[in-house]
Amino acid sequence: MKPLIWTGPGLSLRFSALLCVWRNRGCGTVGREAAMKKKGKVTESSGNVFEDTGLEDAAELAIKSDLVAAIYRTITAHGFKNQTEAAVRMGIDQPRVSKLLRGYFEEYSVEKLLEFLAALGNDVEIRVSRQTRAKRGHIRVRAA
Repeated sequence: MKPLIWTGPGLSLRFSALLCVWRNRGCGTVGREAAMKKKGKVTESSGNVFEDTGLEDAAELAIKSDLVAAIYRTITAHGFKNQTEAAVRMGIDQPRVSKLLRGYFEEYSVEKLLEFLAALGNDVEIRVSRQTRAKRGHIRVRAA
């Protein structure tokens, strides 16, 4: 597999999530370490780091990582004293919040991540709009 380096908004959390997914699945080296071995070889990202690495469930992983980023921003913005406080609101224990914020989110469904956002005081809205030109639409997460 060729080394990939990603740049762009919000990719640092996605990249750390990607590393967690790769470690859990035993996929090997990715990112800066791999790129350093082959100096000068840089591949431009498509915008979905999971897709760039060839993971089958790339679209779902991208959605989940965006939801986790929104959870992280919510916890930070609400000024919880610690992760335990956030965990109580989310209905899980503190170690699970810690793992989630470090990118280990594969055990959670998209629905459960949406429930976490609501439990933390967010209004979650799903909007469907028709695109006449596209054969297939897109799924994306936009956090206000």
